[in-house]
Amino acid sequence: MSQINVNPPSNGGGDRAAAAGINLVTVLVVLVVLVVLAVLAWNFVIGPLLGSQLVINVNVTAPAPQQPAATPAPLAARPSAIGAWAFA
Repeated sequence: MSQINVNPPSNGGGDRAAAAGINLVTVLVVLVVLVVLAVLAWNFVIGPLLGSQLVINVNVTAPAPQQPAATPAPLAARPSAIGAWAFA
């Protein structure tokens, strides 16, 4: 005697199709975002090199020349505070 079990079709077929559709839309949205980011990056890096060059003029005045530092007097010629007070 042989027996064949037949499972009734489940109602989950529509759920799987909906999930596949949502996954497809998600992948398409991610691809569109990546393409837009790639185009913006390309325009940012390569775009200015192709023709629309930005010219910036900055006027900077040269600083006034500085005077050289005055050389201090030799130690022997400078009165020390202690010596000047002690021998005053």
